[in-house]
Amino acid sequence: MTKRASLTPKQREAMYEAQDGFCGCGCKRAIYPDWCVAEHEWPVALGNTGKPDGLWHPHCASVKTNGTPATTYGSDRHEIAKARRLEKRRLVDSEKVCNGKALSDFSAQNDGFGRLTKRAKIRSRGFDKSLRKKMNGEVVRVDG
Repeated sequence: MTKRASLTPKQREAMYEAQDGFCGCGCKRAIYPDWCVAEHEWPVALGNTGKPDGLWHPHCASVKTNGTPATTYGSDRHEIAKARRLEKRRLVDSEKVCNGKALSDFSAQNDGFGRLTKRAKIRSRGFDKSLRKKMNGEVVRVDG
């Protein structure tokens, strides 16, 4: 995991002045240098190595990081979980194996969660091969 870069007090004060004392998310809430949250625009867990991009109101920073009580959609937690799911799917697809067998050993199907599963063959009940249908619809038995 990437080590977090922190702001010095002078950098924090300069960022506060650049934002005119308002939250960095755009909600226009007033913030104060001693109790605002230094927030990265792109999460550190997804590879951001730079210093925080803005000072945010504590409530706005919490919503950005954790989402609302109803959903995490659009939050950092949602983006990190999605990145992990996609990475897992990419690894499974690159290995081309299912339960230790090579993909060429059987017909494989992706089950939607990045896992490869064996697909069962569809078998018919069979039919009498000695019967034929004529063009007029009549069915006749053919010897042979």
